[in-house]
Amino acid sequence: MTRHFLIGVDDSKLSKQAFDKALHAAQVENAKLFIVSVINDNNINQGSDEFIATQKFFETQDETIKSRVEYFYNIAKEAGVEAQAIAATGNPKHILGTLLPKKYDIDVIFIGGPEKTMENYFGIGSVASYVIRHSPCDVYVIKN
Repeated sequence: MTRHFLIGVDDSKLSKQAFDKALHAAQVENAKLFIVSVINDNNINQGSDEFIATQKFFETQDETIKSRVEYFYNIAKEAGVEAQAIAATGNPKHILGTLLPKKYDIDVIFIGGPEKTMENYFGIGSVASYVIRHSPCDVYVIKN
């Protein structure tokens, strides 16, 4: 039976490191790798007069994440790993932590840990923390 690994990618250094670990694990275990990037629309347009997301904004973000997952997908294919690229819009915590793991019967989630920002010191916005607490499978967090 083929194992399923999920890797959440963004433009951070830790994300790239997490991808490298996920790719290596998928090679060793002959696992299918689900490569996911998410446009976080969770806080957009919620009462802010300063910023209203436009259709152009979402199109640009959509192109960015599609390009990102395609980039990582091509690396996986070159390495001989069966992969699937997924570009999504929504709450990354929910998508990476519960929705996709259940949908694709994920065995292990690989994710970069939170960067040391003021927001994370106050517990705001840590996708990794949510995924650890709510995922139905093992989670491998890359911290450095």
